[in-house]
Amino acid sequence: MKISSLIIGAVVTLLIILPPLYLSRYSRKKKKIARKKFISYCNSSGLQITNEDHFDQLWMGFDLNSGKIVFMKNPENPVLKGIIDLSEIVDVKLIKQINKAKGAIEKLELIITMKQSDAFSIPIYNSQENDPLDAISFGENAKKWEKKLLGLISK
Repeated sequence: MKISSLIIGAVVTLLIILPPLYLSRYSRKKKKIARKKFISYCNSSGLQITNEDHFDQLWMGFDLNSGKIVFMKNPENPVLKGIIDLSEIVDVKLIKQINKAKGAIEKLELIITMKQSDAFSIPIYNSQENDPLDAISFGENAKKWEKKLLGLISK
């Protein structure tokens, strides 16, 4: 009786512990692959990233030596990617769209206004694509990026 209880307890414990460990390992591996692809894209463009960050599937970085910003959404299958020269940026704004009924953040976007062309947005967070729990941390990181970019373009 003791051995069967011990075996059942061990099996139940493994069934509870193993799935979160597997998911954690899988997400770290996926993040590592995405980072490699982002860095590879930067290196192929002749850039050495001095500061980088990611917001789930959006990777951003800048190369202070060449004065460029790099961004890539979903590095495994790039949907949106680009390289922006800091000297061409006029203004950077973080836009929050809040669902007033729910009181939750719907979207976060960095709006970059350029000298020679129209403004365009880099989507940071979308409630349809990202985990709702990420909205606050993504918002804080996006504010930091807005301040960093404003500081770089004002130099």
